[in-house]
Amino acid sequence: MRAPIRPVVWIALTALLCPTLAWSPAPDPSLAQRIVDGIYSRISALPTTLNLSLEVSGEAFPAGSHVGLLSGDSSCLSNWLRSPSDPRFGSHPVVITLAGQAYQVALVAQSARNAFRSLSGKDALEAARQKLPDGHLQVYVRIAGLAQEAQRAAYNLGIKQPASILRPYKTAYLEDWTRGSDGRFGGTMLYYFDLTQAILGNTLSLVVQTEADNRCTYTVGADLSRFY
Repeated sequence: MRAPIRPVVWIALTALLCPTLAWSPAPDPSLAQRIVDGIYSRISALPTTLNLSLEVSGEAFPAGSHVGLLSGDSSCLSNWLRSPSDPRFGSHPVVITLAGQAYQVALVAQSARNAFRSLSGKDALEAARQKLPDGHLQVYVRIAGLAQEAQRAAYNLGIKQPASILRPYKTAYLEDWTRGSDGRFGGTMLYYFDLTQAILGNTLSLVVQTEADNRCTYTVGADLSRFY
């Protein structure tokens, strides 16, 4: 049996997440039922993922993006914005997606609906917990512009904490990797984080290093109040 989150950690999590925060470290059966009802189109679907587009257009990131530098000089961002496809500057992340246990509830519900089966929120939540434990977060990073597919392993992702950077406990590759007409590779990395010990506020700061040997370390802000 999986050990429950220790009470002191759980209190720290819930106390630090303000009342407007939507992301739930551990959805309750009521929220799970609402997610199921949304998948079955009984109510409007609930947002269970957060998509952060980093596609550059007109030398700018999409409106509302929060991209900065943890280390490196100003050319790290200016080169990305001015020449996002220039192979001299390596690859870049183009979309980052955050998903927690609520997303697993949605996936379980969608599978059940596709199979013409009824499903309760309680049963969906039980199945979701087998896929992703309470307080854990998945971060998908879609990459474009790698010179070699093997270079994807060089990508480094973390979550900024007050005195450290939280590392993922697991990394995986999705089966969407392809070679484009320009000869460069793109696809999606998946990182798993255990946030049960993390210090969280409304905004989570992701830390990203690419394969390029340019001393650039980027930060990407994610608003946790925008998804469940």
